[in-house]
Amino acid sequence: MADEPTVGNGNGLKKATWRSRRKMAFISLAWIILETLLLFFVVPESKILVLKEPISASYYVMGGIVAAYMGFKSFSKDKAE
Repeated sequence: MADEPTVGNGNGLKKATWRSRRKMAFISLAWIILETLLLFFVVPESKILVLKEPISASYYVMGGIVAAYMGFKSFSKDKAE
């Protein structure tokens, strides 16, 4: 790992770090899609009404993870990996 190249954006982040962040963002995006499909087709409406706040909190957290990755990646000086 010591000889792994770094991203040239001045803060010394390694490619493995960006790879891990990308993986976390894709998993969060997949969870949002899966959760939406489950809410539409599997979970009864009575359960959705009871779990309204935790469901919306889950969307906010997962959306925040995806947005943070996209924001940090777009504002990095060197986008090449």
